[in-house]
Amino acid sequence: AVVSTQSTGFSKKSEPCNIELKINNVSIKLVHEAKFLGVIVDDSLNWNSHVKAILAKMSRYVGIMYKIKHLIPLDVRILIYNSFIQSHINFCNLVWGYSSRSNINSIFTKQKHGMR
Repeated sequence: AVVSTQSTGFSKKSEPCNIELKINNVSIKLVHEAKFLGVIVDDSLNWNSHVKAILAKMSRYVGIMYKIKHLIPLDVRILIYNSFIQSHINFCNLVWGYSSRSNINSIFTKQKHGMR
């Protein structure tokens, strides 16, 4: 439906895009970021919002793994890590993987924390 349709303009400039789009005289909402197929895309394509969401998911699962690490064997912990943490890193990384070095380093640091 047109009601749930959103648009965004991509630009390297800091000035916002002021385009008004309409379909059948219904205005299309202009947003700065949108979730598309599980990837958060923003209007500057810097991927900060998507990386922040990945880090939040990773933190949740790393905390759970820390609490149960003494209760389950190593091979089961590796399976849990691959299922709940590594899968979020691998999902669509060809799209967002060319993010800034600080974004990649923060994911790498959280990944190392999860491996311990």
